Amino acid sequence: MSRISTHWPAFLSCVDRQVSAAGVKPRRPSDLWRALVFGERYIVSRALLHFERIERPSGPLDKRMRTAIALAAETRAPFARPGLSVVWGARHAQSWSWDKDRLSRLGVPPNAWVVAESALDTYPVPDDGHRMRQTRDGGHEVQVFHRHELFASRFWPHHPSEGELELFLRRCRRHDEEGENAKPTSLAMARLRNRIRDWSARITPMQALLGALVLLGAPLLHQTGAHARLSHDWRDAQAKLETVIEESATRFQARRTWQDSLNRLDSYRTALDLIHPLAPAADLAEAAQTAGGRLQRFQISQNAVRAELTAEDSMDPAYIVGLLENAPSLSGVTISRVQRQQDTWEIRASLNPRPSATEGSR
Repeated sequence: MSRISTHWPAFLSCVDRQVSAAGVKPRRPSDLWRALVFGERYIVSRALLHFERIERPSGPLDKRMRTAIALAAETRAPFARPGLSVVWGARHAQSWSWDKDRLSRLGVPPNAWVVAESALDTYPVPDDGHRMRQTRDGGHEVQVFHRHELFASRFWPHHPSEGELELFLRRCRRHDEEGENAKPTSLAMARLRNRIRDWSARITPMQALLGALVLLGAPLLHQTGAHARLSHDWRDAQAKLETVIEESATRFQARRTWQDSLNRLDSYRTALDLIHPLAPAADLAEAAQTAGGRLQRFQISQNAVRAELTAEDSMDPAYIVGLLENAPSLSGVTISRVQRQQDTWEIRASLNPRPSATEGSR
């Protein structure tokens, strides 16, 4: 089996839990978040494993060949419900099997990520020959390699004696001509396929969710940043527009106040340009007294004045008109006799505007 070496830090790797005849090794409380994010890997002790070496037919490693080798490995496994881990070599497939029912009784959950301990420690493959290693539960395993492939494996719960080791190696000796005519398949490609299958098989739902979040989150983050930048520019433009509107409103209000004040000043000027109402009355009274008459009625409007004057029948109307024409407040004087009253005259005249200060100075 290909050994995947990632060289990642421990906090970025999955949680390994040893499975032995005594049960499943408890998980440390500090490893809970790693188990949720990266998953848990159950490493089955060599004492619970069975090894088979199956010759693979020539041809591409396709789905049909995988199914045939898996069926052959299940047939050779000494368990009713075997679990399998098949490793593809150039000429053979190495099969590690275990009892699913026993692992369930030991505490391994269904559909868990199960890995054979010996498969993890097989590669890098040593030269042809054998090696002995101590397993994680204290036993000893002897592995025999031939043509850079694992040829046989034997487990002892104790350290094997020289006789036991020699007997096992004698049974494993192979003739040099075995497999000479077999067409090998690229070992590098097989190991690459094994690594891809291992990685695809170990992906947990949490890891798939995190990968999807990364794939979807990167463009979303880019779009969010662009939207935030556009929103900031829009708010900036809106603030500037509000400032312009506020300044325009202030200027408009100031212009409106100025226009209202100007109109008020014009009305004041118009009112101030009018002559005082008592001035024509005084001029009429003075003219009536000069002519020997008396002012009976007086009415003044915005630009005209109307009055009634009583005098003797012998009074010359032209004399009264001449007196009133000389008055500074009156112009356009007309006089007519009131019907049915021989001694009463009606006087109509226009009001002169009040002389300005400039005209007065001239």
